[in-house]
Amino acid sequence: MSEETSYSPRVESNSAAADAVVDSVLIARRVAEAEAARVRAELRAQRWQNAKERTEAWQRELSIRMHSTTSGQPHLSGQGNRDILSVQAMCFVLAEKNVLGTFARFEHGAELDRLAQQSRAWGESLRNADGNSIDLRQVRAVKSRLQAIRDEVHSQLVTAEGQVTRSLAAQSFAGLGYHVEHRGEGLRAISGRTCVWAKVDRQTGELHLDMSGFSGLECHGELKRIEREMANRGLSLQRTSGSAHGRPEGGVLARSMGNGAGTSAKGSTVSAAPVKQSPAANRLKTGLLAGLTGKKERA
Repeated sequence: MSEETSYSPRVESNSAAADAVVDSVLIARRVAEAEAARVRAELRAQRWQNAKERTEAWQRELSIRMHSTTSGQPHLSGQGNRDILSVQAMCFVLAEKNVLGTFARFEHGAELDRLAQQSRAWGESLRNADGNSIDLRQVRAVKSRLQAIRDEVHSQLVTAEGQVTRSLAAQSFAGLGYHVEHRGEGLRAISGRTCVWAKVDRQTGELHLDMSGFSGLECHGELKRIEREMANRGLSLQRTSGSAHGRPEGGVLARSMGNGAGTSAKGSTVSAAPVKQSPAANRLKTGLLAGLTGKKERA
């Protein structure tokens, strides 16, 4: 039996994989190594949140802070007042010490400090019953800007995480004995009569796998092997969905990747890189970054 499975991947904190995500973002910004080292060190002390967790945490924290502020204070329930409180909540969440907050401060620290100062002034006006003097158009512009900062940083992280996930998947398949080819933005891993197709969703960062050519419950055991191999390389996988299709040629993902130019194009092969064990961690990080820049990975 063959099946399609989706995962929400998360790089493990204080791992070469996490460092590779950080470096992918910072290299694009041409950040000096000393500053990059500072950001890496700060993030190593934090639990890494993946794309799904960051989105849920953002919504949850805003809701909690809004509720705690307005509870028992009906005079704050007007839309204008709620916009001001929303700005304050967003400033607070973006100042937290987590992956999103760290990168937001790194990219927009001075601007966030200025907006937080402005939000405190608005809050003081509300407490002094002087809210009518506040320009709500400015409040809404600040609210929109804070959301844009959050979305920009989140998008950068999703892109970097997706690149690292794809590179780790390729190395994991190779480590399990598969012949791995890059097919556009996806991967095809072949071992005898079996094949695993893999692709990372650009928007959500989810990893989608399509297993083909497996008999009976073989694919379940192989998925477990893949999950363990990727965990050994610093990437934990939380299964979000799965469905059996029983097609030897593969399911929807395999068909979408196996049609058109991608099929005839010669894929670049991938070799296994060391797992995240000292002193191999630095070699894994080097291999990951080589994969991000399109270079052939070597053990």
